[in-house]
Amino acid sequence: MVAEIGLKFEVVHKAPKIKHLVTHFFFLKLILYLCSTFTVAKRWFEWKDACQTHKDTKLSSIVP
Repeated sequence: MVAEIGLKFEVVHKAPKIKHLVTHFFFLKLILYLCSTFTVAKRWFEWKDACQTHKDTKLSSIVP
Protein backbone atom coordinates (compact mmCIF):
# COMPACT_ATOMS: atom_id res chain seq x y z
CA MET A 1 0.00 0.00 0.00
CA VAL A 2 2.77 2.45 0.95
CA ALA A 3 4.77 1.50 -2.15
CA GLU A 4 1.72 2.17 -4.34
CA ILE A 5 1.23 5.61 -2.79
CA GLY A 6 4.91 6.40 -3.32
CA LEU A 7 4.69 5.23 -6.92
CA LYS A 8 1.61 7.37 -7.57
CA PHE A 9 3.39 10.35 -6.04
CA GLU A 10 6.31 9.89 -8.42
CA VAL A 11 4.02 9.52 -11.44
CA VAL A 12 2.02 12.65 -10.58
CA HIS A 13 5.08 14.81 -9.93
CA LYS A 14 7.02 14.20 -13.11
CA ALA A 15 8.54 17.05 -15.08
CA PRO A 16 5.88 19.27 -16.68
CA LYS A 17 4.79 18.34 -20.16
CA ILE A 18 5.41 20.60 -23.14
CA LYS A 19 1.80 21.83 -23.03
CA HIS A 20 2.32 23.22 -19.53
CA LEU A 21 5.58 24.87 -20.56
CA VAL A 22 3.92 26.48 -23.59
CA THR A 23 1.04 27.72 -21.42
CA HIS A 24 3.41 29.20 -18.83
CA PHE A 25 5.51 30.79 -21.58
CA PHE A 26 2.39 32.30 -23.19
CA PHE A 27 1.18 33.84 -19.93
CA LEU A 28 4.66 35.12 -19.12
CA LYS A 29 4.85 36.83 -22.52
CA LEU A 30 1.34 38.23 -22.03
CA ILE A 31 2.22 39.69 -18.63
CA LEU A 32 5.43 41.24 -19.98
CA TYR A 33 3.54 42.69 -22.96
CA LEU A 34 0.86 44.22 -20.73
CA CYS A 35 3.44 45.67 -18.35
CA SER A 36 5.38 47.24 -21.22
CA THR A 37 2.14 48.62 -22.70
CA PHE A 38 1.19 50.24 -19.40
CA THR A 39 4.70 51.65 -19.04
CA VAL A 40 4.55 53.21 -22.51
CA ALA A 41 1.08 54.62 -21.82
CA LYS A 42 2.23 56.07 -18.50
CA ARG A 43 5.23 57.74 -20.13
CA TRP A 44 3.01 59.08 -22.94
CA PHE A 45 0.62 60.71 -20.48
CA GLU A 46 3.52 62.14 -18.46
CA TRP A 47 4.96 63.63 -21.67
CA LYS A 48 1.54 64.97 -22.65
CA ASP A 49 1.09 66.59 -19.22
CA ALA A 50 4.58 68.10 -19.43
CA CYS A 51 3.76 69.60 -22.84
CA GLN A 52 0.49 71.03 -21.51
CA THR A 53 2.29 72.55 -18.52
CA HIS A 54 4.85 74.10 -20.88
CA LYS A 55 2.05 75.58 -23.03
CA ASP A 56 0.27 76.94 -19.95
CA THR A 57 3.50 78.52 -18.73
CA LYS A 58 4.17 80.06 -22.14
CA LEU A 59 0.61 81.47 -22.34
CA SER A 60 0.73 82.86 -18.81
CA SER A 61 3.94 84.72 -19.61
CA ILE A 62 2.29 86.35 -22.67
CA VAL A 63 -0.94 87.39 -20.95
CA PRO A 64 -0.40 90.46 -18.73
